[in-house]
Amino acid sequence: MGLTVSIINYRTGEMTINAARSVLDDLGDRAATIAIVDNASGDGSDDQIAAWIAELGDPRVQLVRSATNSGFSGGHNQGMATDPDADYYLILNSDALVRPGFFDHLLAAAEANPSAGLVAPQLEGEDEVAQVSCFRFGGPASELMRGAETGPVTALFRRRVVAIQNPPDPDQIEWASFACILLRGDMVRQIGPMDEGYFLYFEDTEYALRARRAGWGVIYVPEARAVHFR
Repeated sequence: MGLTVSIINYRTGEMTINAARSVLDDLGDRAATIAIVDNASGDGSDDQIAAWIAELGDPRVQLVRSATNSGFSGGHNQGMATDPDADYYLILNSDALVRPGFFDHLLAAAEANPSAGLVAPQLEGEDEVAQVSCFRFGGPASELMRGAETGPVTALFRRRVVAIQNPPDPDQIEWASFACILLRGDMVRQIGPMDEGYFLYFEDTEYALRARRAGWGVIYVPEARAVHFR
């Protein structure tokens, strides 16, 4: 099973290293590529990460130095491009850590659900309290609720509230946070890379919408847990 983990660094050297360490700890001996993309930080953190990789001596970890700050979408597109034939791509924020057992649960769920193009873990704080990370697409009803800000309107359209409270109803999940998410390689190759017109924010919503229009589903795997410091 080919797995590529993409982590973007932008002036968060130590945090990025900690994220990569958590991945390595849980991967064990699994074959994988861990692509750390430095988005033209310009603060020396890329050299800090390069020194850590050299000391680590693990050929699975590599540093990609982007010529420009290409944002969230552009950075992860470069990370995924390190292995265009991967079975799965894990998109992971630098302000995140994976908990023990993460890959066992996430990859097993992905293998058991071949129609799922996006496989979302449970995001939580350091206190282990689950964060809201699954959503519905916005639309006229959700905009009406946002503008009205009244209980009766929200109650009337409660099934169109964008944020889905925990535990999320699997049938209601339309997209999930890209702070940490597994993308199926076949889906990525079908629908293409992330839209680099979204420099930061909304790229996850757009990508999930494109995936759904192509027939791919999204599933939530609460047993796979990741800390998101936000």
